[in-house]
Amino acid sequence: MKKISTWRKTFFTIYLGQAFSLLSSSAVQFSIIWWITMETGSALALTIASVV
Repeated sequence: MKKISTWRKTFFTIYLGQAFSLLSSSAVQFSIIWWITMETGSALALTIASVV
């Protein structure tokens, strides 16, 4: 039973780390797009940033 418990702890630790990483990456992407929108006001710059 200890092995099952051990792999679950490891799995959920990695899973939560990945979830946090995904959430923070999305927040950074959103803030960069928002900043470009506010600073440039250019649809072309926004399009390029969104594609990249």
